Amino acid sequence: HYMHGVILENMVNDVCERIVEEMAKETEPFIMSEYIDKIVIHMLFNMCFGRKCNLNDPDVDKMLKLDFELNEEIAGVFIEDIIPGMTYIYKTQKWRRMEEIMKELHTFLRTELKQHMDSYDPSNIRDYTDSLLLARDEAETEGRSEEVEMLSDEYIINILIDIFFAGLDTTRTTLDWFFSFMVEHQEFQEKCQSEIDQFIDSGERPKSIDRPNLCFTEACVMETMRMGSVASIGLPHSTICDTTVGGYDIPKNTTVIINHWALHNDASFWKDVDKFDPYRYLTKEGKMDMKPDNWLPFSAGRRVCLGEPVARTELLLIASNLLQNFRFKAPPGVSYVTSVRHNFQGVELPVIYKVVVEKRI
Repeated sequence: HYMHGVILENMVNDVCERIVEEMAKETEPFIMSEYIDKIVIHMLFNMCFGRKCNLNDPDVDKMLKLDFELNEEIAGVFIEDIIPGMTYIYKTQKWRRMEEIMKELHTFLRTELKQHMDSYDPSNIRDYTDSLLLARDEAETEGRSEEVEMLSDEYIINILIDIFFAGLDTTRTTLDWFFSFMVEHQEFQEKCQSEIDQFIDSGERPKSIDRPNLCFTEACVMETMRMGSVASIGLPHSTICDTTVGGYDIPKNTTVIINHWALHNDASFWKDVDKFDPYRYLTKEGKMDMKPDNWLPFSAGRRVCLGEPVARTELLLIASNLLQNFRFKAPPGVSYVTSVRHNFQGVELPVIYKVVVEKRI
């Protein structure tokens, strides 16, 4: 309920409107990702907690800081993952810092949950946290004890952590890649803006119902997800029976991991694999074509990312909002080529880049 339709549109448009006001004040080159981070984290705060915060709200900044620190600690290897018994004998500094960050996160979210429980009204569901409390209430009323147990306070906190960090890192990084490609490929940026101007009246903001008309813009987002491959390696899965995949026998209980980067950079499937080409996803008439088999940024099968419909709509709305308002360019004298930042975090990041903006409307 809080992740689609008019509610999602209003969340996107509200935070983008405030970001546009701030961005319009920039007179010097600035780091694009700093604004993208604010858009996504504020949307998540509104969605999960019903809080429309000031852009410099300390709680929002704290959550963003914890996310950065968490990603820094995740980078590399934990000895405890290789030798699990180490956690009972001697915890490395890296492991202890991870525990401290998670403790801070749990404390923060436990406070939010308590505030929601104290003010909860089943006839006035304000946000996603309230929705989880309502689901627990309904399960208790109907005697579904197993569901009640699954929706314990600790379980709800862990759900909120999943929503935050699954939604925050992937969305903001995809948008960071997207605007990097738009700066590099001005001709595609202009084509997106022409499409937006054609189908969205001046003074109006992009809506979900505009999506069928924003085919080229969506194709640019899709090509961003292929070339950026934010989650280069998927999460581990396990086979539930003996099976065969691509001519290989895979025994039951085998750990299987999808290499998204390899799928998205397979020259035998993608023509001019190193070229940013949104036309891959369009018909000759300029409409969205069938999704290519090798395009799997959200994985596949029964364990496909549940957030795909929300993420694709959200990405398109944010991208369209900002492109409607600004032209994004490299700073004077800078010749920019999008490239990956070498890191060992859980997501593939583009090299940090600065932009200058020209107001369009």
